[in-house]
Amino acid sequence: GIDSAIFMHPTIWKASGHVDAFNDPLIDNRDSKKRYRADVLIEDQIAKYDEKINKEVAKAAKKFGDAFDEAQFRSTNPRVIEHQQKRDALHERYTRAMNAGPDLNELRQIILDEEIVCPISGTKNWTEVRQFNLMFSTEMGSTADGAMKVYLRPETAQGIFVNYLNVQKTGRMKIPFGIAQIGKAFRNEIVARQFIFGMRDFEQIEIQFFVRPGEELTWFHKRKPLRMRWH
Repeated sequence: GIDSAIFMHPTIWKASGHVDAFNDPLIDNRDSKKRYRADVLIEDQIAKYDEKINKEVAKAAKKFGDAFDEAQFRSTNPRVIEHQQKRDALHERYTRAMNAGPDLNELRQIILDEEIVCPISGTKNWTEVRQFNLMFSTEMGSTADGAMKVYLRPETAQGIFVNYLNVQKTGRMKIPFGIAQIGKAFRNEIVARQFIFGMRDFEQIEIQFFVRPGEELTWFHKRKPLRMRWH
């Protein structure tokens, strides 16, 4: 059992994907009052085009049986070509918007042009896309010029990996073994509500169990009933 540092080097959170994942382009629907990630809405739209193409291919495969040539069908069927062109154009536009910072105005325009609706209200009454930082940041250093931007940990798992070697050596541990951590985690919730998921600081416990490569499924089946009884 450990409790790692609340302030850890920012490269840890960059390596784990938190710096990118916790800076989300979010958009609200004014009718449902629900908030969505703009990039996820667009990726779902791309997936819908893929689904339409796959349905056309599956339908043709069933119709023609063994004589079906999928490559020829994809390159000649008008409906498939139309869906593919729309899908490719959307994907290219979306990629450019995300690589540009992302371009929040362009992300919103894509949502409007594709006529993407809110899954709950069914309307297209969208707000502007805004960037939200879900991690608390501060500066570490005695002078303003030499200060380094650091984050309060948004979860506890990374501290386990950072301290793995210390635990393994000082405890003379041999795989398989586990490390558990319990302690405070901090998230800059946009709308703080009651109970766990709206709290800005909360107690969190995580357990990482380390096994040899290739043995993970065996240990999963061993530990699952044990963990369920413990919970």
